[in-house]
Amino acid sequence: NRSADSTLVNTPFTLMMWNDNSGLPGSVIYSQAGIRPLYSGLNEFQRFFLTSPLVLQGKYYIGWQQVKDKFLNIGFDLNRNAKSKLFYQLSNVWEGSGFSGALMMHPVVGKKPSKIVAIEEIKDNKDINVTIYPNPADEYLAYTLDDGIEISSVRIFNMQGSALYSATEFFAEISLQGFSEGIYIIHITTTDGRLVSRKFIIRR
Repeated sequence: NRSADSTLVNTPFTLMMWNDNSGLPGSVIYSQAGIRPLYSGLNEFQRFFLTSPLVLQGKYYIGWQQVKDKFLNIGFDLNRNAKSKLFYQLSNVWEGSGFSGALMMHPVVGKKPSKIVAIEEIKDNKDINVTIYPNPADEYLAYTLDDGIEISSVRIFNMQGSALYSATEFFAEISLQGFSEGIYIIHITTTDGRLVSRKFIIRR
């Protein structure tokens, strides 16, 4: 939510998720530091992407941790009363909210995958310099390698391990049309059998 204090846009916070502990937030199951507030207009949501997907079940809590003294603003819905599900923590003790309403903060979830496939861990070749750009990407992804290195294949995987793109020819740009927003991994194999991988984000 927009604040009269314009300096808040440069005030980072930590995105947090907790499991359930008898009706209160319990152990931390995810944290992502260094996120900065975004604002584009009234009655609009901003999306913050996790660095890796989580498979969750049961009850869990989402929120944020302030890292500076300034209070961050967030939209508050007075038409829905979720007071019993709102908590804050001071001095390591969770307290219930005293305000009737609901925070305008919602997790975006997908369907549970029928089969979770891990992407094989790849040992990066440190002697090959690979640059991918732009990152985050939108319409296309480009990459460059050291001079003299020839490519055997290029593949793109989602975080569930499914190959969504494969090519055995060099293209200066890869079209991302048809790709959803999220985190992906590009694997580049050279003609001498070396392989490098890079993560990138599609954000629109």
